[in-house]
Amino acid sequence: MLEPGTYADTFRALSASITQVKGRNIGIVDRGDHVEVSWLGDDGVRHERHFNEPDLASLREWGKKLRGAHRSAPTGITEAVRSLRDQGIPDAVESLRTLGQILDERAAEEIAIAEMTGGYWVSWNSRGAKVSMVFARDELTARALRYQTLRGRPDEAAPTMRRRR
Repeated sequence: MLEPGTYADTFRALSASITQVKGRNIGIVDRGDHVEVSWLGDDGVRHERHFNEPDLASLREWGKKLRGAHRSAPTGITEAVRSLRDQGIPDAVESLRTLGQILDERAAEEIAIAEMTGGYWVSWNSRGAKVSMVFARDELTARALRYQTLRGRPDEAAPTMRRRR
């Protein structure tokens, strides 16, 4: 359901939504006909939501609008992200957006992501081969800064590979 060129904006919007409700331990799995997203809520309960293609298209559009350090984010997201940063908790929005850029660049398909202490476990198919990697939050932060430096302006989408149809 998800495809290369769509991950960064989709993950930016998903993580912004989950951050707004103080969710953590995020999981994302592309099931083919839908994308399953789960998180541990502030209430200690595991939550799950399924997204079909129209839902994902809406998320991608919202993700594009979120470019720019949450300047255009709906009420609550900016405050939630600032609160997490003030507490020294890495920004899940930035981490997942950067993971999305990595997956876009690698033309990944059939992805699965699980947040873990200090980073994310990520699995995907690439040209018929299954790949699994762990990305530390520190590594994602460094990559995000490199992307921003390469672009010359912070918090806008980095160039990504787009699949031609």
